[in-house]
Parts: sequence; C-alpha cells; structure tokens
Amino acid sequence: MGKGNGALERWSIGAFAPVPQRPKCPNIREITILNQYNLGYAYPRVNTAIKEQVDKASIVSLLHPLEVELVEEIISAVPCAEMVRFMKSGAEATSACVRVARAYTGREKVLHCGYHGWHDTFAAASNAKGVPKVLQGLIRSFGYNNLDGLAKILKEEGEQFACIIMEARTPPVEGFLEGVRSLADQYGMVLIFDEIVTGFRLALGGAQEYHKVTPDLAAFAKSMSNGLTLAAFVGKKEIMQIAADLLISTTYGNEALSLAAGLATIRELKEKNVFEHTWKMGQKLMDGWLKLGTELNLPLNVNGFAPIGAFDFNLDDSRLNQNVWTLFLQEAALRGVLFRRGGLNFISFSHKEEDIQLTLDVCRDALGVIKTALEKSDVAVRLRTRDI
Repeated sequence: MGKGNGALERWSIGAFAPVPQRPKCPNIREITILNQYNLGYAYPRVNTAIKEQVDKASIVSLLHPLEVELVEEIISAVPCAEMVRFMKSGAEATSACVRVARAYTGREKVLHCGYHGWHDTFAAASNAKGVPKVLQGLIRSFGYNNLDGLAKILKEEGEQFACIIMEARTPPVEGFLEGVRSLADQYGMVLIFDEIVTGFRLALGGAQEYHKVTPDLAAFAKSMSNGLTLAAFVGKKEIMQIAADLLISTTYGNEALSLAAGLATIRELKEKNVFEHTWKMGQKLMDGWLKLGTELNLPLNVNGFAPIGAFDFNLDDSRLNQNVWTLFLQEAALRGVLFRRGGLNFISFSHKEEDIQLTLDVCRDALGVIKTALEKSDVAVRLRTRDI
C-alpha cells in the first residue's frame, strides 16, 4: 500500500492480510519469507529474556547493566567494534555514523552505495520531496562492484568527502571491497559498512567478518535483537569517542526490553549452529528458484547471499514486469506464502526443510500461472488488485 520502490504497491484482494495472524508460530506459514527475524518469531529464549525484564524495568535514566553486557558481546563479535552506542533504528545508526565521520574528518560530503534510511542526508540523493535541495550537493553515489568508477570520483574531489558508506549484501567481484578500503585510506576518508541487512546474518560479525574487510564504523539494527527495536553504531575508538562531543541523542537507547532481547539473541547465535543452518536453507531456496526458472523457461534472476537471497523477473517491458510481480505475489499469497516485491528474503533459524520445500512448491504453482499468463498475454486480466 502506498508508493514503494517507485512503483505503486497494491494488495491482492482476498490474498494479502494487512495484519498477519498467529504470531506465536515461529515459522508462520503466511509470512515465511517476509520476516526479518534471524532466529524466528516468538523465539523462546528471546521471549523469556523479555518477560523476565518486564518485571524489573523497561527504561531507566542511568546506564543499565544490560548495556554493558551487550556491548561486550558486540565487541567480541564484530571486527571493527572497539566502542558501541545504542540507538533505536537503522536510520538513526547510519546517520550517526555519518555525523561522526564528518566531525572526525572536518569534511561534509558523503559517498554512498545502497539504501541507508530516510534521513535527509540520504534522501537528498534521490531528489525526494520535503528534503532541502541544498543537501543534494553533499551526497554522491557510486556503483557496487565498480571500483574504477569510485576511483574516478575520488580523483576529482576525493579530499572533499568525509566518508564512504555502503552495504555489502551482494557478492563482490574479487578485490572490490579491499579496493574500497584502500581508496578510503588513500583519501583520508572514514569507511562505514551499513550492516542493517548483513549484520548477524552473513556471520556473527556481519559482512565485515564474512568478507574479511574491516571498516572504520558500522551500523547494525533489528537483526541484533531478533526483530525488536534496537540499533547500534560501532567502530574504532579513535573515531567513536568523538561522538561524546556531538549532538547524537536518543531517549530510548537503553530501553531494557530490547537490550535483553539483543543479549539473548547474540548469545543464541553464538551457541547454536544458526549460520550453518540459515546458509543451508537459503541455498536450498535459491537453488530451487534457479531450477524452476530453467524448467519453466522464465527469465528469473536469482542473486545475493543464501541467508538473504533474492530473485527478480527480467522482462524488457517494465509495466509488464511490474504486473508479473503483482501476479506472483497474488498467487503465492493465495497459497499461503508472502514474498517481498523484488526484495530480500530473510531465512531464520526456525525455517526448516519442510518450510523451504513448501515455499518452493508454492513458487512452482505461482510461476506456472505466470508462464500461462505470459503465453496467453493476459497477465493484467488475472490481477485481483486495487490501488490503495
């Protein structure tokens, strides 16, 4: 509903439930692929930690012991983390990283690659309404896996940029991330990894552990607390300590229920074979999509890393491509599985072999409908949607 990703999002009447039900089921069939929980819905250890904390306190005005414990776990897990500051959303964390980088370098411009939240610094790059146009001159984008393009930008105005902020959620070509790290050092810039998606999903230490490339700062969010409202920006002490002198504030940074959830989540991730499992299940799903695309002769593009894999339709006609996506979402939802339009599909520890197989069975049926619709040129006619 509303406008997302530049296209009008539409609910399929009788297919999508605006509010999912049965939240106590850890592998809710109706939202198998939409979830952003790395352990699973209503995960017992996390629930227990929250319930125990409710009887103690939810928020206090002083430093909470849970903050200290969670900071120690994060520093132990994340390669770049020497200091940690808690926030409540990923957008706050990425924005704080940029502010710290600007203060540290004395520069104002930002180079970015990916999506980093809705705050003005990043929204200015998209010419969004409601954002002062003067900010457009302070941010510039570069293409992922295009090291030459980045080097060209920096050769022209490298000494004006405070930082490079980027996601590393897509497989890099050999040497790309290492090259970005080298260029940041060469031009005296702060390298920031936006780990909102990759943190505690690709590995315990996130993309930086997985890729073996250490940034100066990094931002994490809901994956560190199994979906509860918690975020953090972390990094090298030399840079992070500047935050104490900056206007970076949050009323709910030490909200204890989320801290308890974060502590329980990270300890569960450390103690169980979570990453082995999510990589295995995610790979099964991606392999299944590739097989279905080949069998049905449909233009599917499967990409990403197994725990956060994605697929898309590669049709030349953009309007037709949009309608095909809507038809797929509709047909999958009618069969009990919700997908995200062109987005990432998050695998949790609670997803089992049977859940992945169910999802692939639904995909087969939904893609079969699409194949027939394309052959008969009646994709739009099959849509049961209305604009909201």
